[in-house]
Amino acid sequence: MGELFVRLNQVWDALFGKLSKEDMAWVKSSLTCEEYSLFLRLSRPDQYHSFKVAKTAISLCLKDETEQLELSIVKKAALLHDIGKADQRLLLLERILPVVTSIISLSLAKYIIEKSNINGIARGFYVYAYHGSRGQQLALIHSIDHQIIEVIAKHQQEVNKHDSKLLRLIKIADSRH
Repeated sequence: MGELFVRLNQVWDALFGKLSKEDMAWVKSSLTCEEYSLFLRLSRPDQYHSFKVAKTAISLCLKDETEQLELSIVKKAALLHDIGKADQRLLLLERILPVVTSIISLSLAKYIIEKSNINGIARGFYVYAYHGSRGQQLALIHSIDHQIIEVIAKHQQEVNKHDSKLLRLIKIADSRH
């Protein structure tokens, strides 16, 4: 039931989520000019999602005093974790299909991903699968902090014991949105 609620909430946010002027001012104050320009290249739903991930990550970080993470890095990592989706304006159906397919049949999702490309009918699967590596490339070009690059590259992988505290935190926050 929890997974279904998260997924339905994602659809709602993709349709209706929008950052206010105050939210955008908070985002802008959290990033450098170059990082902010990358953030602005995200679609409206991806900006909203990243904002919610950032707010959740900060909340989790503040609740767990043992984490000892710098809040400015937490904010940046959360706001930029999906920059591999920059300039990819996906239709709602293109956003939903890869997620639903991977829940129903991971092997079918993997098969479609193997056959997909950025210009094909399954481009949503392509973006879903490769936005971590694409984001890593963008972050390297723009000289983003190495801790944040790790988050961008690995945020879709399962949580494991080798994850940094920052990566684990962003994975947990991302899974809630």
